[in-house]
Order: sequence, then C-alpha cells, then structure tokens
Amino acid sequence: MKRKKSTTYLVDACVLIDYFKVDLSVLGLFAKHFGPVYACLDIVVEEVDGLDIPTCYNANISIYESNLDQLEAAAHQRGQLSFYDHLFFLVARDKKWTAITNDENLLDACHGTNIDTSRGIRPLIDLTKAGHITSRESTQIAKQIVSNNAQMSRHILQEFKRAIRD
Repeated sequence: MKRKKSTTYLVDACVLIDYFKVDLSVLGLFAKHFGPVYACLDIVVEEVDGLDIPTCYNANISIYESNLDQLEAAAHQRGQLSFYDHLFFLVARDKKWTAITNDENLLDACHGTNIDTSRGIRPLIDLTKAGHITSRESTQIAKQIVSNNAQMSRHILQEFKRAIRD
C-alpha cells in the first residue's frame, strides 16, 4: 500500500487483540509518528477481552463511536462478515480511513470498494524503518504476535524480517 504523509487508521479486533496481548503501546507510537489510530467503541467493548476505553486512551488509541446508521447497516448486512466486521468496514469506508486488519474477508471487502488497507504487522515495519523502534525490539514483538495468534503463519515472520531489512 502507498502511504500518504499522514492519514488516519482504523484497527480491527484481531489487530487490537494481537497488540494488546504483547504491547499495545506500539499502536500509540505508530499514531504519534504516522497519524491517528482509531478503534470502534463497540469492537473494543464487545470483541477484545480485558481491553477497556481508558487503556486505549492511555496507549494513544482514539475511540470512534459508530453512528446509528452504521450500526443499523451492520446489523442488516449478510455474507462473509460478522456484525463487528461489517461495522469496521462501514466506518473505514464512511470516514475514508485506512483499515488495519489481517482478516482476509475484510481485506477483500475493503479492496472491492477502494478502502486503503494495511496488514496488522505493518505498523511495526513502518516504525522500524523510520527508526522509532529498533529492529531487535520490533522482531521480538513480531515473534510474540505470531506465537500468540494461531491464524498467523511463521511465513509472516520471515516476511516481516525481510521487510525491515529492505
């Protein structure tokens, strides 16, 4: 994905969970250097066990309250996406924010409507390449994320290491 100088990002539940289990401050550091990072209130409250709004704010993650139209539209959507995935998609589309997700169905939905996307590991790559975090530290965080997430393959870690070297 081509990066604009500054943009606004929206993280989905899976990405929040990955960083919350390892180091949520990484997303805050990313927000500081690359643009605001938002999470949907409903997703934080309902989908991420143990994460609360004050913790998000302390980590420099802003909270977006979905409007009634978005909630109603998400409730009536059908197909591959869950209610919360639909809500995430609708907010990214409506606000024209970059969607940070690893969910293949969400990525497909976003690409089908020209929503900019980024994979969940990308903030670590960008922070490392810009010198805001060391390669050693980012590699350790990436290893923990991959280790904690059964849906991520070791191949992701190899791609990560290659990306921070280039």
